[in-house]
Parts: sequence; structure tokens; C-alpha cells
Amino acid sequence: PQERAIWQSRFDFLVLTGRTGPALALVDDDDAQPVSSPDSDPLPRAVLRDFARAMQSGAPADAERAAAQVIAARPSLGSFTVVPYLCALGRLEDAFALVETYFFGSATLPPPGPLSRRKTALLFLARCAPLRADPRFGDLTRRLGLDEYWRVTGTRPDARLLGPRPA
Repeated sequence: PQERAIWQSRFDFLVLTGRTGPALALVDDDDAQPVSSPDSDPLPRAVLRDFARAMQSGAPADAERAAAQVIAARPSLGSFTVVPYLCALGRLEDAFALVETYFFGSATLPPPGPLSRRKTALLFLARCAPLRADPRFGDLTRRLGLDEYWRVTGTRPDARLLGPRPA
């Protein structure tokens, strides 16, 4: 349980399925803290705690504070870590901004390598469903070349994952 990926998966499962009490207990249990390694860069405990509390309370001010902390921690983390949290907090503007930066770069941050090497699995995580329900998602898949790929291959993403596609 102290391996970073297992610990993080456990925390995410608890907090994102509404079991914020056990998620907070996990964050606060000094003996259960994951062992960090040079290739794992976790969110600080205080950020995870505030994220869980915001999920627990549902208060807009708590969500705003937690989102700001998640975004502030983002420079040292990949979008795969923080975009699902922003989706869960209802912060789609922030989530789309990070997705845009991850795939296309920004004025101050180049994209991480060629587009062909960036992973799109993030877009299809269950906890990122709010992204797919947003009208901007269709434009994003078009710009990424996914629409063309699906057309050429005669495939579509699993509709159970996507839900209804915006008009």
C-alpha cells in the first residue's frame, strides 16, 4: 500500500466515489504514506487533504481553493494527475486549459514532445467525463486528429465511455 501508484489509486478511488472520510484518513495516516521515488512526484498532502475536503463539502469556495492548490502544484506534475481532479471539482475551464497546454503548448510552455507521442488516454478516463460532455471536446478531438483516425479506421471510441456526443 505504500507504493506510490497503489496509494494514489486507493486515494483517488475513495475520494472520487464519495468516500471522503476514508480518503482523508488515508492522507492523515503518517504510517500509510507512500514512498516517493525520483520518478514519482506526488501532490503534497495538504493539497490532497483540501481536495478531499472540497469534494466532501461541495462548497464552491472550497472547490475554488482546492483547484487553485492543484493548479499551483501542476508545474511539477503531469496533466494526468490534475485534470481529473479539476473535472471532479467542476473546474472545466481550468481542465481544458491544462489539456490544451499538454497537447498544444502555450505562449510560455512548449508541448512535451511531438503530438504523436502525447497520450490521449487522459481524455477517456471515467473521471474526465465532464470534458467529453462539453461542446469543446469535439473540436479538441478534431484538432488532435482523432476524428480523422476514427474515420479512416472505421472505429469509434467506446460509447459507454463517451456518453452522448454534443451536437
